[in-house]
Amino acid sequence: MEAYGACIYVRSLGYDGKWHAQLLCSKTRVAPLKGVTIPRLELNGAVLLVQLAYKVAESWKIDVQSFKLWTDSMIVLGWLNSDSSRLKAYVANRVVQILEVSTAEQWRHVRTDENPADVVSRGLRPQELVDNNIWWTGPSWLSEDESGWPRIANVRMAEDDVPELRTIRLALTGMIVPEMDMLLHHSEWSRLKRATAWLWRFIDYQWPRFSKVVHETSYLTVSELRRAESSILRRVQTEAFPEELRALQNGWTHSGRRTVEECQHT
Repeated sequence: MEAYGACIYVRSLGYDGKWHAQLLCSKTRVAPLKGVTIPRLELNGAVLLVQLAYKVAESWKIDVQSFKLWTDSMIVLGWLNSDSSRLKAYVANRVVQILEVSTAEQWRHVRTDENPADVVSRGLRPQELVDNNIWWTGPSWLSEDESGWPRIANVRMAEDDVPELRTIRLALTGMIVPEMDMLLHHSEWSRLKRATAWLWRFIDYQWPRFSKVVHETSYLTVSELRRAESSILRRVQTEAFPEELRALQNGWTHSGRRTVEECQHT
């Protein structure tokens, strides 16, 4: 393949009740000198086709999604029916371009020997091009009623058979050891307090149902800093005085049985 291209054909219904197809326009691109795989060149041809269809639709004031689009590449059809996030960047970017203009349902498969764009990729001498009916009028069935078009099923490729899939990377999460928290990563009280306040704001944003506070400022408020300070002190007291805290929770002190409320008012 030395080039790739796209063709647009117009069908019209004559007074004799017969359909007529005629080449409207075409566009070709020379294949890059550096090695590019055949499927990628076929994908670039599909991009070229939707770009050409969009220009025609814009100039004729019609909906581009009314076009019937064909490709002879099953791999391209597989890419168009795949999740673009699973594809490698080169392919995914072009699939997104195609689906921004068209839908996957518009695309159909055509046999290579009936694909006029194949003439562009293989090349013909001028005299051969003049006598090439498939180039000027498209495949023979294009001049028939749509009910007579070949019913070639667009068989979707199995996901594992679609080339250029991005490798799935497994993300693991682990439990944070209490001693390895932010208290050990900040030596200044003010920085620790601000970092904790930002962490609380993030928690409120991620789980809004647990907090009725909505923070719309780009800076920390006094109430947020006080909340952070209180949470830090509770954390330190929990680690430094576990027995005393347990005694308070159970309503006991070293001097006798007392409730938590009484201790708080002492």
